[in-house]
Amino acid sequence: MLTSINWQQYLLIIATMGIVYYAIILFFYYRIELIALFHRSTSQQTTPEPSHLNQHPILGDINQESTPPLLLSEDLRFSDATEENEN
Repeated sequence: MLTSINWQQYLLIIATMGIVYYAIILFFYYRIELIALFHRSTSQQTTPEPSHLNQHPILGDINQESTPPLLLSEDLRFSDATEENEN
């Protein structure tokens, strides 16, 4: 049964099936964007953005707080090892 098909035909069939598979997957995931792209190129009109781009971010808006003050090395206090041994 496998002697009637050569490697070139086998690889052509596998490549074609892979292209068709990924085309279907891309269509399902990016359907709205692809339809908007084709409509934009044919009619030259602006299309509204997909609804999932207008949603609020999952973690909330960006907080624009000021940065915390920086510490200088002079502000840091460390105990000396000699002071601990004396107590």
